[in-house]
Amino acid sequence: MYKKVDRTKARKAYNAGKTIYLLPSKVRFCLNAPFIAPFAIDKVSCDNRDFDLISNEYCYYNCNEELGRAVHYYVEAKA
Repeated sequence: MYKKVDRTKARKAYNAGKTIYLLPSKVRFCLNAPFIAPFAIDKVSCDNRDFDLISNEYCYYNCNEELGRAVHYYVEAKA
């Protein structure tokens, strides 16, 4: 189960080494989506790059009027 979090909580989770999923704001979260799947990031796979830089780049290249202008962040919820 995954839950939506704000940018501050996503940044803290990213800095703690957890995997964060990014999606444009009008797209429904589904890991097995055939067309627009969530984009997973973590510190190891992103070579310790800054979270805000990655988020801004994702927004620039993937967000538009049809999919949504903002980025939503998702983390795995504790069961």
